[in-house]
Amino acid sequence: MNFGMPTVKLISSHLKKTTLFLLVVLPVTFSQSNLANEIDKNNQETSNKKFQELIKKVRNKALSYTDNLPNFICRQTTKRYVHTLGRGRGWLQTNSYLAELSFYNKIEQYKLLSINGQPTSKVPKDKKDRQGSTGEFGSALKGLFDPSANGTFYLEGSEKINNVKTLRIRFHVAKKTSKRFISYNRHTIITGYRGECWVHPQSYQVVRLKKEAIDIPKPFPVRRFDMTLDYALTKIEQEQHWLPKKAEVWLSHRIASGISRQVNTRTSIQFRSYRKFSTGVKIVTD
Repeated sequence: MNFGMPTVKLISSHLKKTTLFLLVVLPVTFSQSNLANEIDKNNQETSNKKFQELIKKVRNKALSYTDNLPNFICRQTTKRYVHTLGRGRGWLQTNSYLAELSFYNKIEQYKLLSINGQPTSKVPKDKKDRQGSTGEFGSALKGLFDPSANGTFYLEGSEKINNVKTLRIRFHVAKKTSKRFISYNRHTIITGYRGECWVHPQSYQVVRLKKEAIDIPKPFPVRRFDMTLDYALTKIEQEQHWLPKKAEVWLSHRIASGISRQVNTRTSIQFRSYRKFSTGVKIVTD
């Protein structure tokens, strides 16, 4: 799914099979599920084993996520806000986009319907940003839990997210094993990342994911690239599925136009009106 950043993109790589390394920190015990309840802070060896079992189940769920999705169509609303340091102004909304997003036979398709309330057919080509899908339905989870990422995971505590009881897990992926790329003005770098994920202990589904890019080289114009993605149980016909509900992407980059300034961009995305994909289904522009 597109996050409204035409000059910065996330590039996925092929998955590789390597050993997953787990580093465990266990400050508390939990009661949301049998597995979580067996993690005992007083027995480090048992705790490590149970936590590895938990991560294994979460990883299996993440890697097979798109395989279990139904064919569907939904509405994606994207709003972009910009704040330039040194200009004495707050956040300004620059663009809004309405798109039709469909998922059929494991293929995601994206169709831009309107820009700033105008149908795309009435918007001049030079006013159209390059919009498209980045596949965040599954790639964000796969990149983190792919064994080749060699991530470290730390169990931090329990927390309610959108009224759902979850386990909060902190993670870190080093630059040398990361698949997270940032491209800017034809230059591409790879970065490590860290963050947190909140896991539903009964289904092992990640219900919120926060990623923060780290180890960005100082000469590179982009200084910040963070993402938060929320999933929610959504009914399509008679079945419930964990599907993206909303997302935010934060980007900071330097520009040199007389005086060097830092531009901060916040992109807010909402997903709604999920329904089963079928021939002839259309989303009407607001």
